Amino acid sequence: MLVIAQYMHDIEYIRKNPEGFEKAMKSRGIRESTAEEILEIDHEKRSLTTKLQDLNRQRNEITEEIKKLKMSKSPCEEQIELSKSITNEIEAISLKEQAEKDKLVNVLSNLPNIPAQDVAIGADENSNLEVRRYGGKRQFDFVPESHYELGEKLGSIDFEQAARISGSRFTILKGQLAKLGRALINFMLEMHVNEFGYTEVYHPTLVKNEAMYNVGQLPKFSDDSYLTTDELRLISTSEVFLTNLVADKIMEEKELPIRFTAYSECFRKEAGCAGRDTRGMIRQHQFGKVELVSITTEDQSNDELERMTSTVEEILKKLELPYRVMLLCSGDMGFAAQRTYDIEAMENLGVLVDVNIQNSVDVTQFCKRENIELVVIGPEQPIIDGLADDLVAEGINVFAPSQATAKLEGSKSFTKGLCKRYGIPTAKYECFVDEGLAKDFVRSNKIKFPLVVKANGIAAGKGVVICNTESEAFSAINSMLVEKKFGESGEEIIIEEFLVGEEVSFFALIDGLKVVTLGCAKDYKRVDESNESQNTGGMGSYSSPSIISKDMEQKIIQKIIYPTAQALVNMGTSYKGVLFAGLMICKDSPKLLEYNVRFGDPETQSILPRFDSNCDLLKLMLSVAEGKLKVKMVELNNKSIVCLVVASKGYPGDYQKGEVIKGLDKIQSIPGVLVFHAGTKFDESGNLVSDGGRVLNIVAEGSTIEEAKSKVYSALNFLEWPGGFFRYDNGS
Repeated sequence: MLVIAQYMHDIEYIRKNPEGFEKAMKSRGIRESTAEEILEIDHEKRSLTTKLQDLNRQRNEITEEIKKLKMSKSPCEEQIELSKSITNEIEAISLKEQAEKDKLVNVLSNLPNIPAQDVAIGADENSNLEVRRYGGKRQFDFVPESHYELGEKLGSIDFEQAARISGSRFTILKGQLAKLGRALINFMLEMHVNEFGYTEVYHPTLVKNEAMYNVGQLPKFSDDSYLTTDELRLISTSEVFLTNLVADKIMEEKELPIRFTAYSECFRKEAGCAGRDTRGMIRQHQFGKVELVSITTEDQSNDELERMTSTVEEILKKLELPYRVMLLCSGDMGFAAQRTYDIEAMENLGVLVDVNIQNSVDVTQFCKRENIELVVIGPEQPIIDGLADDLVAEGINVFAPSQATAKLEGSKSFTKGLCKRYGIPTAKYECFVDEGLAKDFVRSNKIKFPLVVKANGIAAGKGVVICNTESEAFSAINSMLVEKKFGESGEEIIIEEFLVGEEVSFFALIDGLKVVTLGCAKDYKRVDESNESQNTGGMGSYSSPSIISKDMEQKIIQKIIYPTAQALVNMGTSYKGVLFAGLMICKDSPKLLEYNVRFGDPETQSILPRFDSNCDLLKLMLSVAEGKLKVKMVELNNKSIVCLVVASKGYPGDYQKGEVIKGLDKIQSIPGVLVFHAGTKFDESGNLVSDGGRVLNIVAEGSTIEEAKSKVYSALNFLEWPGGFFRYDNGS
């Protein structure tokens, strides 16, 4: 049986489970204390109903008494007056009861649906989960043009005439494009009817207000719908009409499911979208759509949603359009939705362009040509080479530090000198450009073994050598200063003491003297569990509130991070970007090992999932670029995160590419598990294949490190890739 009510929430459920309802509403972005307000209104309404019942009972009794008195010809004026008084009171309380009923309907009908159990909690599309994907993004030997550029060049889209005749956010399609649109509509309807068993419906586009209430379009979206002078509304989707075909009807279960499909013109005011998406066929006031609606039992609703999704996927496959299926999070679902899949065309995810990121002129010209508003520079070399400076000079916002401040990573001797001048705690050291002087220093025993020899510049994580003996130290010195193993990066070296303690990675956003911490992580450098194995770019990481105490965090900020920011300002420049500090906690005191002027890999993969759902990374980066960072912009949750790197067998040495990887759809469907791609691509057949050394990052969350670790290793049971390997001790 299906009953369509004026609001979708069961008041009995709210009475029995107010905390659960409150939690569900907060997951949908409702911050007010909704359950408390609802129960107060409900209590008042029920109290008034009880009073009415009691008054009606009294009036009925008095009416019977009046009848008896009249039959016996006895006086009854007093009873008649009392009956009138009770009637007046009933009328007054009835008005109050109706007002409370209306108030309850208004509150409940303005609240979104409760999300299903497997829906991720999140504020926006950043928390959506990829379930599966089909095909790969097409690669072109040219930069593709947008639909509106192509349409206008071909004379098939006319925005100007549409605006002149109808106003903004309308479009005229002409010629072959109009014909293509009609063909696609027919193709979809024929597929749904003939292959998937839907019943086609042709229906009016005007409906009564009641029909809009029945599907949750009113009162919430009243301002977004078109209302005629005779109180009819233009539909915003065929769902309105198709669902109302069974409204207020009792259906036999054997009749279900009932499946409808329809094409209709849809109308939306797009209220509140002024200035947004002003180019192209986006946020249109009128558009055509083929809709699917299924009427079924609650028990079968999830299966029906899966079936419906698969039918849409078949349409895209026949059109040879690559796509991915996303399970929307609680904050990104439609108002009336309990669970929603979104099928995104892969072309919308971005375009790979052939730009040499080491060539500042090429990058700058591309950004100007494409009107890029924010550039986030990931690799360290372009940052150190000054790409950020060149982009800023052209008026382009950049999330990355300047060349002057990027010396924090590009030159260890610069950073060591800054630490010495400003009293920032670090290991004892000396810098050398002469092999003989470096060896004399080792012989002097001023720094005891073990000691560390470092190349001054960046060396892909391989420029640090821990030396336990004099011969090992001399060998490291020779390889850098004599054999030029690291080229210019090794023309100067640092010899420093070996620090003993707990190593952590600490992240902070810096905008001049404004510092916002992003938490800390630990990573795994060795390729396997042995301390004797080769170093890598990182085989995993974990982050948790328990890694360092609040007291230690303050020490790091006050003794290392803020003094560094202040030092750069004193030197006539300022840092803008993320600063990643490699630290050693020595006997409850932090010391700086090195700086990176970028997000670290794989530490970032375990840091970002700890952002509160209200934190928007894009807004954070833009605020830094514009010099508008606010100290309270980042809040971290209490989750523990474990990131596990899956690499190609043979890494960090030689390894195979092009091996097919399967099972990621199952992994990504696990609540609290994410997959980041590091070295993958799609082959010509649309298969996901390996294309690098470190290929995948599997990330899991938990209330503790142990829970997150268990979840991430359990998820790997679904990975089908014999050519991949990983460490077994991440999170330990």
